[in-house]
Formats: sequence, C-alpha cells, structure tokens
Amino acid sequence: EKEEEEKIVKKQKQLVEINFIGQTVNEVYEKLGESNLLRFDGNTQTMRYDTNSCRLFLFFNSSISLPSVKHFEFRDSKGRLINSKAKINECYINFKLA
Repeated sequence: EKEEEEKIVKKQKQLVEINFIGQTVNEVYEKLGESNLLRFDGNTQTMRYDTNSCRLFLFFNSSISLPSVKHFEFRDSKGRLINSKAKINECYINFKLA
C-alpha cells in the first residue's frame, strides 16, 4: 500500500500546475491564506488546506531558518490520494489557484 501511495504522489507531481516544492510558508500564505491545520512534529511542519472535496497537505523542513515545502500531496475528503488530472484541476479551482 505504501508503495502504491508513493507512485500516486509521484504522478501528482507530474500533473500539477503549481508545484509547491521550495516555497516558503509566507509564499504559501500569499497563495492560500491561513491553513485549516498547522502542526509541528519534530523537524516537520505540516499545513493542511481543506475544501469540500480536496485536502492539500504541505510538509516543510522546519529545522532550517527559512522552512520550505519539501513534499506536498492532494487527497480527497476521505483522505485518499487523488490520482487524476481532472480531480487535481478541480482542487486548484476549489483553492482558487486556477
């Protein structure tokens, strides 16, 4: 199951219009505003943004002076990874990124 999730996340990176990798917390705030969830776990800071049908998870390396996105993924409202371009585009519209 873990291997399948890694494949889907890799596919998402090829389908996305906006790649969040390398963006700082401030850059993300400028695009998306306040997150629905902000969590710190060791050296990782997680921000989650929610709409009715999409969840966007952004993972930052918080051990550096200017944390930036190291990983991100789109999930549906039930927590399943999204693996179709149409659904990802729908998420962009829901998050007002398109």
